[in-house]
Amino acid sequence: MNTVKKRNIWDSKMCITIIGINLLVFIAQMIYTPLAEYLQLYPDVSTIVPRSWTLITVFFLHINPLHLLGTMFVVYYAGTRLEEVVGPRHLFYIYLVAGLTGSAAIIAASRLTPMSEPFAGASAAALGILGASVVVPLKDESRGKDLQKVLIVVIITNIAVTFFDFQATVGSTAAHFAGMAVGVVYGNLYKLYKNENLQEIYKRRAKGRPQK
Repeated sequence: MNTVKKRNIWDSKMCITIIGINLLVFIAQMIYTPLAEYLQLYPDVSTIVPRSWTLITVFFLHINPLHLLGTMFVVYYAGTRLEEVVGPRHLFYIYLVAGLTGSAAIIAASRLTPMSEPFAGASAAALGILGASVVVPLKDESRGKDLQKVLIVVIITNIAVTFFDFQATVGSTAAHFAGMAVGVVYGNLYKLYKNENLQEIYKRRAKGRPQK
């Protein structure tokens, strides 16, 4: 039987750090409202150049509590099990690179259709973690299967929303898909780097067999 060690969320230090930073930023922007204006991303290139920090700060910023809850749930649900396999350093890299790619996707999308509203949210970074989690074999196989279903729902939802209101959602959708794609690519590169079948190793561990 493939048993999975019960993992405490506090074992996932990078997940806790990411969630903690996002929560602290949200509290800070509620207390000091001008902070959101300072951290959000404007898609216009002429605005981005003097505000280059917003390429990163945008994915630590959220519009409302529901927005924060949704993205951080993805980080928690996918990230805790992914961090168990890839470690905190790689989880941070995935979050950062996926978030930056999402910012770049927003800028690229702004060249296709006019955008005036600023962007805020960690969706691209969180979906990067989700994308990697469906590629890298997790020790918890049932969690891996659930995450695959979540990814499918996210893809279908984004396509449907963009179809009904392209101009209003194309920037966010571009960022979401870019983040997911980066996660999938990073996950595959991680497996190549390890050069081993992680799933087989987990099964041998569960059965008490030595690794080859």
